[in-house]
Amino acid sequence: MFCSQCGKPVPDGARFCPFCGCSIEMVHTPSSPTPPPIPNTAPQKPVNYPQQPTNSYPQQPVNSYPQDVNQKPILTKKANLKRGAEFVGGHIDLYPDRLYFNSHSFNIQTGATTIMLADIVDMGTELIPTMFWVKTRQGEKHTLVVWGRKEVMDTIRFLKTKL
Repeated sequence: MFCSQCGKPVPDGARFCPFCGCSIEMVHTPSSPTPPPIPNTAPQKPVNYPQQPTNSYPQQPVNSYPQDVNQKPILTKKANLKRGAEFVGGHIDLYPDRLYFNSHSFNIQTGATTIMLADIVDMGTELIPTMFWVKTRQGEKHTLVVWGRKEVMDTIRFLKTKL
């Protein structure tokens, strides 16, 4: 027989566990003793991950789409967007009026970020050949990593001339 509190073996006929002192209920035990189930040791409180940085563009749910779901993106690329100290994996879609980043659902920081092309006031490259940044008129700097950054930057420049 085993103690239901601590799981240690208890002599037959004992009224209290010799290890933890818990009262033992008299239960018929099978011929081959089986240990009690392992207590659930999962944390009771949810883990608090760092919050996403706030910006003037509202974060959209993971599987949300830009306003016009019938509009096809001009350019789509796999990309990473810097959020705080983390680069979040996902993809970017370039539309005639906006850059839309949607993260993979398995990231700690999930959700979408929309940057209106009219708000972009500056763009530049970093030392890493796949990294570039955009600055908005709100003073925010968004750093992205994307294979083919020249194509993405040239497309943004072209689309800005059409606004």
